[in-house]
Parts: sequence; structure tokens; C-alpha cells
Amino acid sequence: MMLSSAKGSQSYKDIRMVENVVHGTFRETCFAKGFLGNDQEFIGALREANTWGSTHFLRKLFIKLLFMNTMDRPQYVWEQTWQ
Repeated sequence: MMLSSAKGSQSYKDIRMVENVVHGTFRETCFAKGFLGNDQEFIGALREANTWGSTHFLRKLFIKLLFMNTMDRPQYVWEQTWQ
């Protein structure tokens, strides 16, 4: 799918380029092109729980989300919600 969307590419670097930004991996390129999920439902759930949940509850919720193994980019979710 990525190859069909990168028309005119002549190298692997060209395939990893999205909007004049060269991404480090093909996985990151797929996220940038929107082929993979962006985990917004997890970020939204943690932000909503932040309004009424304790810090202990929020840590447990994040750990449960990790154990479900459904997040595409756990590091990205953490960076967006750690505050």
C-alpha cells in the first residue's frame, strides 16, 4: 500500500518522505500518511479520566491500556497525556 502511494520514488528515502519530511522508519511513515491508527481514542479516554480520576486511578488505567496491547504507539500516548 505504501509503494502505491509513493509514486515516482527512486529510493527508500523517497518512500519514507511525507510532506518533505523524511521519517526514520516505514512504520512512522505509515502513521504520517494515515495508514495506521493514531490512538486518539486512548488519549481522549485518559484526558477525560483526568477530570475525575485520582492519580492512582490514572496510572492503573494507563497500565490496563498497555496490557490490552491495542495501542499502536504507547510512547506517543504517554507523551500526549503524562501531565
